[in-house]
Amino acid sequence: MKILRFNIPLLVLALIFGFACTGTGLEVANREPNPNVTNTKPNPEVSIEQLIEALGDEDSNVREKTAMALGQIGDARAVEPLIEVLWDKDISVRWCAAAALGIIGDSRAIEPLIKALGDKNDIVRKNAANALGIIGEPATEALFKALEDKNRDVRINAAKALGCIDEPNVVEFLIGALKDKNLEIIAGAYSFFIHRGEADTEAILIEALNEYGDNGMATSYLNCGNSQLEQAAHTWATSHGYTITEFPIGGDSLSWGK
Repeated sequence: MKILRFNIPLLVLALIFGFACTGTGLEVANREPNPNVTNTKPNPEVSIEQLIEALGDEDSNVREKTAMALGQIGDARAVEPLIEVLWDKDISVRWCAAAALGIIGDSRAIEPLIKALGDKNDIVRKNAANALGIIGEPATEALFKALEDKNRDVRINAAKALGCIDEPNVVEFLIGALKDKNLEIIAGAYSFFIHRGEADTEAILIEALNEYGDNGMATSYLNCGNSQLEQAAHTWATSHGYTITEFPIGGDSLSWGK
């Protein structure tokens, strides 16, 4: 493996490959611990430095898993190196870097993550939005500004991130966007409105789906427990040539009014 050129000890290899990025959000899958390192106590200074160095490995799989390992460790020294790989040529490295920065939650990542909202890959954009939502209140000013960006993906994903921030000024803004029938913001922050589950908002949510929807939005509508949104999702999928999947009960985290 190319990673061995860094002379990384077995413990650091276990740290790198003990995590996996799903590519569907900020989820991390923990693998079975390596029995060879169970009782080993690492030098944290060495481990972090070597993991950061491994972000420059030629193997994209190593860079991807290293990014997630650094996110799980949560050391602030990894923030700047992770920001650098937000622009990696490999999509999976970029989406894992965005996820890791959200897990760490350092405000230095706000502006780079705002830029990543315009990434050409939808999963990178989603992870960047989720990361900004996790960072929360410190990111609100930048997110409000991003709503004026010339790139529609940036605007919609900025709204998505705002929908994850439970701050009074953000909630007031999103409710105002609903009253003003701002379909772009409603489409971005649709999860916020589904969680609120207010009566008689289905029509405007369906309008937002028809204007700005994608497969992920339609899938959430299908599974949120609201019959009007479910029917709208089926109609949208048919008209756009998509197949959307019905989850088992409890298979989707979005539920109407919960």
